[in-house]
Amino acid sequence: KPFAVVPCCVYRKDFPKRRRPASPDNPFGGGQVTTHEHLVQYLLAKAPGICKSAVLPFGGMNVVVYSLGGKPGDSGLCGDVYG
Repeated sequence: KPFAVVPCCVYRKDFPKRRRPASPDNPFGGGQVTTHEHLVQYLLAKAPGICKSAVLPFGGMNVVVYSLGGKPGDSGLCGDVYG
């Protein structure tokens, strides 16, 4: 199903089991999710190939994690937020 979420608060003490996915700066993954950037990476890794992120045109916590629905590999699955 399509969805969009604009995460803001990490709540690292409430969710200590959240672990960072592998990334160029953390090639083996692991480590607690402690920053907003980590939280966005964590959410994107929950459904690789289905979810994308984009920056919204306002200040503050302005990164949206979204999906237009469908299955990984569907063409046009996640289009540009503005187009």
